[in-house]
Amino acid sequence: MIRENSYYQHLTRDKQRVIDGKNRIYYSELNQYYSNNAFRNFSVKLPLEGTVNYKTDHNEYQLQPNHFLLISKQPGKVFFDTPINVKSICIDISDATFAEAFTVLSCNGTQDLENLQAGYFNSINFFESIYTIENDMLSNALTSVTEMIKHEPLNDISAETFLNLAEKIIFHQYKNFRYINCILSAKQSTKKEILKRVLKGKQFIDEQYLQNPEIAEISKAANLSEFHFFRSFKQVLSITPYQYMLHKRLEHAKVLIHSGHLLEDIAMACGFPDIFSFSKSFKKKYGYPPSFFRTKYQ
Repeated sequence: MIRENSYYQHLTRDKQRVIDGKNRIYYSELNQYYSNNAFRNFSVKLPLEGTVNYKTDHNEYQLQPNHFLLISKQPGKVFFDTPINVKSICIDISDATFAEAFTVLSCNGTQDLENLQAGYFNSINFFESIYTIENDMLSNALTSVTEMIKHEPLNDISAETFLNLAEKIIFHQYKNFRYINCILSAKQSTKKEILKRVLKGKQFIDEQYLQNPEIAEISKAANLSEFHFFRSFKQVLSITPYQYMLHKRLEHAKVLIHSGHLLEDIAMACGFPDIFSFSKSFKKKYGYPPSFFRTKYQ
């Protein structure tokens, strides 16, 4: 039985979803599932174990652990059929909760969201995409929900949980909202597709930056030509792919310096040909050489 103040439902083979347009969190451990009403509200889809397939009128998504899907209300399907259980979380957030979150942010003096409105999150203009769980506000909030479900779901999940998630989603999506407006294209659908490919290339860099991949390899992963990827990446992030990759490598170098590694080993681990080129790049970025940074940290 669902307690009214918990907003939580543990799905089993014999239990159907409660579909009422309200805030709900569904958790399932099933080896087979199908629904043609996958996106009843704005939804966050978060698999914990196994792969879940989603299909809309325009896109198909194969969602795996350590990733989540943000998607607006629309016709769509969800399905999987495996010999082992798939553990998955679905979070539905209502329009009213997004409206309340915008009101709270406005009262707190958040002014830079004024071009974004609550209705955006259930409109055709919403930028739906798969994201990696990483160290950011939204990922941390989703991880907290996961931990609550593992321990005391019926007691810990409340209306404030959804309001907190809505606020984190607003900030998370505002970046994409700004990115889309930076892309020089007349059609909104083209802008969204370009942004998806740029973010796919960015994810490739985030995963492979220590190998210092060539732009040709990154643009291929993003399914764009080198020129188109380079230009679009700079339009969106105001930095070239090479500069972004160098920043990632140098930030990783700072972590290794903190850990006490030798500078020669750090240069090699971060993809620099020698310690001299590493020191030159580090000083140009931060204003002092890595040896000084180590002394300052110690």
